Amino acid sequence: MKSFSESYKAAGVDITAGYKAVDLMKEHIAKTKTSGVISGIGGFGGLFGLGIGNGKLRDVYAATEDLAFGMVCEEFGIIVAFAVLLTFVALVVYSIRYAVAARSSFYAIAACAASGLLLFQAALHVFGVTDLLPWTGVTLPFISRGGSSMMCCWGLVAFIKAIDVKTYKRYDKVAVAKS
Repeated sequence: MKSFSESYKAAGVDITAGYKAVDLMKEHIAKTKTSGVISGIGGFGGLFGLGIGNGKLRDVYAATEDLAFGMVCEEFGIIVAFAVLLTFVALVVYSIRYAVAARSSFYAIAACAASGLLLFQAALHVFGVTDLLPWTGVTLPFISRGGSSMMCCWGLVAFIKAIDVKTYKRYDKVAVAKS
């Protein structure tokens, strides 16, 4: 009976891709004498990045799903990476701010929970890439490639949008005018 590694090799799957990424990080850390956190946050790309398609993480298997924040840091730079993080914080601030004026408490609670889920997912991804938490393979909302994750994230944004009073004003006026 073949072992898992033998059957993967027979199928042509490279199971050492994750180790290649770790080796790249260790090599960079040894050259620059920086920690893993600094390497994860723009250590390769610097302030303005290397440019689209010029990153080393592109060679790693499933980097567009599991290492999306690392690829953003490397190819676009740390400025764009912080802008991505600030959009998640802005989404949470938006949902908390408008939850006070929501039509019902259900919408307020659902919107705050949805924005909290998106922020938690983004934090898990960023902390995993920067080596502050174990790498779990959680996708970065709206940036990582993947269909089911993207659909779930848009569903959470629909909950957040449902609390906005301006969304339903037009329909309330139509209902009053008909009666």
